Amino acid sequence: LSHGRTLGSFIPIWDLTFDPRSIWTVREDEHRINLFVASPYMKLSSAPNTIFPNIMTLIQHLLGYRGPEDDILLDTFLNWVACIFQRQHKPTTAWVVHGNEGTGNGYFVKRVMTPLLGSRNVQTALVKNLEDNFNAWLVNKLFIFVDEIDTDDFKEEGRVTSQLRNYITENIVPIRAMRQQMGDKPNYASFLFSSNKKHPVHIPLQDRRYNVANFQPVKLPRPNDESIASELEAFARYLLTYKVDIVRADTVLQTEARRIIQQMGVTSTQDTCNAIMEGDFEALWQARPDEALLSRSPVINQHTQNSQAYLLLLRDIATECLRDPIIIDEYPLTRDEMLVLLQYNVGNMPVTANKFTALLRHNGIITKNIRKGDDQYKGIHVAWKITPKLFTEVRKSMKMNPLKAVK
Repeated sequence: LSHGRTLGSFIPIWDLTFDPRSIWTVREDEHRINLFVASPYMKLSSAPNTIFPNIMTLIQHLLGYRGPEDDILLDTFLNWVACIFQRQHKPTTAWVVHGNEGTGNGYFVKRVMTPLLGSRNVQTALVKNLEDNFNAWLVNKLFIFVDEIDTDDFKEEGRVTSQLRNYITENIVPIRAMRQQMGDKPNYASFLFSSNKKHPVHIPLQDRRYNVANFQPVKLPRPNDESIASELEAFARYLLTYKVDIVRADTVLQTEARRIIQQMGVTSTQDTCNAIMEGDFEALWQARPDEALLSRSPVINQHTQNSQAYLLLLRDIATECLRDPIIIDEYPLTRDEMLVLLQYNVGNMPVTANKFTALLRHNGIITKNIRKGDDQYKGIHVAWKITPKLFTEVRKSMKMNPLKAVK
């Protein structure tokens, strides 16, 4: 009535949907409305060989690009952006860009991604939004920029981390809006995380979701807004021309920066248990105490006793592997031997059998009945990885006569 319209005898029911992969807006015969609105740049025709030097410089700075050795990093990111812009597929990976303040992360989103995708298809979120029980900010979006993320700021890191994994990978997610019942909605959102911290997100060793750019310590010189805006059309045409590799967009790129963040989230207990499970004898060997200093020191305490037990166990393992080339692939490591390894590397281990077994299980080591010599124990079989170079070092340290090298 306020618009001068006459109300009918009833209000017809229409379905509202958000379908970025379709170009229709209204289907009157089906009573359907598509809430997705394409940006003007999405309606351009593709064109190869376009140039956009200022935008490329901005992207390279964003990724901490150091030169040709990072070309695969750059192309992986461009493939991901093209996948989002072409709207063929929602990538099941996200990107983490981090560096000191003023490295241009927010500028890239505001001046490049937002106009390319359309402001109504882009959402900026903060840590408080991720922790909120209401997540309607995720609905009907193509791109989510999470600014100033830091694991130390999470009140419930486990819950938020789990939610983020779900948001990044799932095509249907539960949405809860204020004063509305929770319901499942299609999820088209891709995530870019930005941080000034060196440990912005928790990335498990088995993670398949987070790509990580190099840490950028250098502040971005203020870009020319007009130059960036003038290159948006060329960049859009480039993205429309780009032959998207969907498998690659769904696959994380293992970089040194990613490994560093992963290690930051690994406890000393997990680190030692991983070395045991993976048979990383070198990591255990390099962690050994200074044997010469230990032998000269008059101090006798719990630490020196743990150190002596650790050295003795490593010598036993090395001796057995040197004498028997077969046992190296299936070495019987008992629960008590694992206690020695963890007590020295971590400390404060539970000494009761049940509690220590539970600790091992919590860190991925499932003990079973094994036979060592003529006796049966609880333990695991380990395939030790010992290179010829490491064997030479071990022989030298142990002052052993050279034996037949194990391949």
